[in-house]
Amino acid sequence: MSVSIEIRPAEGRTFALKDLLPEGWEYGTYGEGYVLQDAEDESSVIAFDPECIGCGICLEQKDGAVTLDLGTITGAREIRSFYDLAARICKLCGASVFSRNGEIASPGQADKYIKEDTENAEKSLFMMLKKLESGQEAATLCGALNPVAIGLSDARKLGADAERLEKFLHEKQSVKALYAVPKIFQDPNSGELVGVFALMAGVKTILPKKPQAPFYLERPIEKWAAYLYISDDEYGYVSYEDLAKRCARLAEYDALHFLTELSEEQIRGFIKKFPLDM
Repeated sequence: MSVSIEIRPAEGRTFALKDLLPEGWEYGTYGEGYVLQDAEDESSVIAFDPECIGCGICLEQKDGAVTLDLGTITGAREIRSFYDLAARICKLCGASVFSRNGEIASPGQADKYIKEDTENAEKSLFMMLKKLESGQEAATLCGALNPVAIGLSDARKLGADAERLEKFLHEKQSVKALYAVPKIFQDPNSGELVGVFALMAGVKTILPKKPQAPFYLERPIEKWAAYLYISDDEYGYVSYEDLAKRCARLAEYDALHFLTELSEEQIRGFIKKFPLDM
């Protein structure tokens, strides 16, 4: 679920989406695994305030209109930023009203909608907690920079509080690390599907505790591997399970991921001890 706003500029007014954003804001588009990357097509972007990184605002230009979309579960400050951005765009575009979820509204009604959306976010947080207490392993939110998984212990700390969620999302996405996404290929000899995560020496990387196949695959991945790289002359493949067993307990990123940063010496040790023929 999301809240959607559509703004129709006054006749003759056109803008690049990046010119509609407040100073200091950043934007991009989602690549594989919903990880933000540089925007190649700037007709649709994910925008966010780097001072408060939440779930991001989807900004799109289509059929002469500018649309803004914000997910139901997000932080309190991002909800306010969503309506501040809508008001800014209305002013730049010469529009006095906008359409919110199909109904005509105006920037002057923002406080009403902020209250409503914050209440909906907190209701959704409460429902998420109940699902986790019923046995669901984790709930994953699509963050502005990368997905963030919430487990039961974190959900209990968050409660039904959009301000706590705001701080949680910002803290997680402020970590300077590469969010790894697997490359999937078919082994030409065995026909097996293989998922490979890449790690470079000295690069802090976010990896899954238990890798899962992308949702679009219609068959399971039979083998998971890690590609460890030092240089073009020094690299190798190791069992992902063996790597995760030894690294996952060291530093947790979220409910489903861990942080690791391997030195050249550690990579050489893994390749020697857990080699995988690829």
